[in-house]
Amino acid sequence: MTIVRSDVSPPGLRTLSALHRKLIRYMLAGMRNDEIASLTGLTSTRVSALRCSPLIKSRMAEIQADIDAAFVSAEGRLSAVSHADVAKRISSEQLRSVDTIVSLREGAASEHVRLRASADLLDRGGHSSIQRSLNVSAVVKADGTVANLLRVMANDKDAAGTTGTTGTTGEEI
Repeated sequence: MTIVRSDVSPPGLRTLSALHRKLIRYMLAGMRNDEIASLTGLTSTRVSALRCSPLIKSRMAEIQADIDAAFVSAEGRLSAVSHADVAKRISSEQLRSVDTIVSLREGAASEHVRLRASADLLDRGGHSSIQRSLNVSAVVKADGTVANLLRVMANDKDAAGTTGTTGTTGEEI
């Protein structure tokens, strides 16, 4: 007769194998035990037990601390470049950029490139083309008929010549 004792746990890990390091990477990536089990051939229960191992927990904490330190370091380097520095650089490049656009407008072989360069110069000078849009919302009854037009918005109603809009039933909105 074999006696199984539930209070006896397997001996703790003393060293990390390549498989253990792979498990740690999967765990740090946020994978679930069943996902890790399917990738490694271990059972989900074994992955769960390994996840609770003090050696694996400690190594995961070390790696996470390294990741956090690297992130904070990179974040510091990124914040060292201020908005003012970027604005100053853009300001210093403006004249060269305009010269490039003008040279494209004057000398490009493609008519399309010349047209786009001309339009770009006009846009930057505050003379952009007129753009219109129309947004319509409606409530639809269960039988499929439009019950009421809730809103009709045009960016430039006067330019479009509309002073009022009517719905399908003829009422003015």
